[in-house]
Amino acid sequence: MLNGAVSADGKLALENRSLIQFSSRRDRQLVFRLRAKVDAVLSGARTLETFSIDLAAGGEKWREQRIRRGLSPEPLRVIVSGSASLDPRARIFRKRVSPIIILTTRNADKRKVAALNKVADAVKVFGEKKVSFAPALRWLRDQHGVKSMVCEGGGETNAALLRSGVVDELHLTMCPLLLSGRYAPTISDGHGVGSLKAAPRLKLKSVKQVKGEVFLVYQVLGAH
Repeated sequence: MLNGAVSADGKLALENRSLIQFSSRRDRQLVFRLRAKVDAVLSGARTLETFSIDLAAGGEKWREQRIRRGLSPEPLRVIVSGSASLDPRARIFRKRVSPIIILTTRNADKRKVAALNKVADAVKVFGEKKVSFAPALRWLRDQHGVKSMVCEGGGETNAALLRSGVVDELHLTMCPLLLSGRYAPTISDGHGVGSLKAAPRLKLKSVKQVKGEVFLVYQVLGAH
């Protein structure tokens, strides 16, 4: 699953990518509800550092929900850092509640990889310059039993997962404000599709409006 909250003009954050929280408490709780349903939570390194998130379950209430579903109390935490530029002092490494896996590439700086190996439980290489998600997710399934995962951004990580054809659902919260900005991040950034035929199609599964916010769930059908 992909999960994200956007402004009415489709922006994930301000153009300068500064830390802001523009969605409601209900949307913030949705983050933890989705984490409580999956084996693993994934985030790109830039998003993880910008918003200082730890990808943890979020408290005893959510850990209990996970246990009732037959899951471990805390999800496996997966970080995408193709260049291995993630700061080893990031908040997530100070919260040792569950294993942390970093996905990187052969092109990553070896000294940075070595530094991350000291703070993560594993640093795995998939791909030359970009992380190859299909084999990475197969490895996570085979080695860590990951059968379900939610990705919390950012836009380039989301787009790469969509291009890899590994996304089943998109959970999108649309918030009643406009952020604007030519270079502001969106729910799916990176390289655009070359034609409409290559664009992944979506099927609306549910829609709910609460106090001005619209909560959408789409099934991802893939490109035509």
